[in-house]
Amino acid sequence: MLYHPVQNIVYLMSATFEPKKSRKPDVLSFREALLPRKQVSAGGCLIWGLSLMFTLFQFFIQLSAGQMVYGLMNNFNITALGAGFLVSAYYYVYVTLQTPAGLMMGRYGPRLLLTLGAVVLSIGAFTFALAHWLWLAFFARMLMGLGAAFAFVGSMNLADKRFPRRYFALLAALVETVGMFGTLVGVLWLATVIERLGWRVCMLYIASIGLVLSILMGIIVRDSPVNRPLVHSSGKTRRILPGLLVLIRMRSAWINGLYCGLMFTIITVFASLWCVPFLQEAYGLSLVKATFYTSLIYVGVGLAGPCVGIIDHRLTHRRFLMASSAALAFLLIVLVILWTRMPVALLGACMFFIGVVSSGYVLSITVANEIAASRIRSASIGFLNTLCVGTAPLLQPLVGLVLVLLSTHEHPFDTEHYSVLEYQLALMVIPLCLAIAAWLGLYIPSKPPDRSIY
Repeated sequence: MLYHPVQNIVYLMSATFEPKKSRKPDVLSFREALLPRKQVSAGGCLIWGLSLMFTLFQFFIQLSAGQMVYGLMNNFNITALGAGFLVSAYYYVYVTLQTPAGLMMGRYGPRLLLTLGAVVLSIGAFTFALAHWLWLAFFARMLMGLGAAFAFVGSMNLADKRFPRRYFALLAALVETVGMFGTLVGVLWLATVIERLGWRVCMLYIASIGLVLSILMGIIVRDSPVNRPLVHSSGKTRRILPGLLVLIRMRSAWINGLYCGLMFTIITVFASLWCVPFLQEAYGLSLVKATFYTSLIYVGVGLAGPCVGIIDHRLTHRRFLMASSAALAFLLIVLVILWTRMPVALLGACMFFIGVVSSGYVLSITVANEIAASRIRSASIGFLNTLCVGTAPLLQPLVGLVLVLLSTHEHPFDTEHYSVLEYQLALMVIPLCLAIAAWLGLYIPSKPPDRSIY
């Protein structure tokens, strides 16, 4: 690895003589400045690729829950509401642990936590497959959420450690791309697999895959020393609670996280839950066609995600890109909701471009990585993921509540009886979220000066 003494001297001088008021919160320390430039290596790509497979794996598990609802109702003799609570046990634990997982990642390293996370997820999946008591199934779902909580944060931690910082936005976008295409495959293929094999057999396969991933990550993944805390000023700086308090007090972390969460409602609230029944009712599409047009959102996000990372690398002002993404998504989704007589070809184009413009949310991952000091960088990404995914369990039932309140028929809990107007009024919650996201995008932190040493 090559050293760059001239650049090191420049950064040391700027860190020493820069006025305190204008100093950045993540100024390079003396020992950090003497570190070699990170280079892209085959080993680093392999290590990060394994973490990416773990992230795709947990996306797959999230997708399998929706396909198993009827099987869960029949096997555990519960209502749809009970099945919803059973499935959501995964998300409650997953969302709660995102920030602590990031803090633990910065302290214990990704190798240990990713390996243990995959083991715990496999145990949870195996227990869930064999569970015949409802309380045991709840416990198994919580174990699965516990293990999966380390996947995304660990992948971003390794991306930050193994690659130069200029590639971080692109790698973050690639993670989302893999997740979106995994979602596409899951929507169009997973239901058939579960229908043929049964949900219990599928969960056994999932447990086996998780065990294989845990073995591979334990053998291959290595913690890079590049971004470890080098200045051990006191024991307090290494504790988890102080790092969490720093993030909670950061105004920029809340703005960035809320922007990401509101933008992500296109995926979690619209595409994954309410879009299909709305298209069936408003456009008269069959279930298969409505699913196909909905999946075009995932295609748009998956294709545009890496492009957004490349564009961000070339642009000086990130705020305009993020705010305009939310504004364009607002216009397109209002068009789909209100103009129900548009040709189906135009509908498909609108759905695709909704995914394209909404991919601006992936830049929030880069922002979260930049605004935090190196010792809490993983925690910052975990905090972002908490706010991003945390909007789903709040806004998903909110749309359903609005539908129930607006309904005037005798069966308010049967989605087949909702009118087009009721769907339109209820789904306007999503454009409202996008309008707020466009406003928040104007206050996203500016890009820091380029530090090629990273």
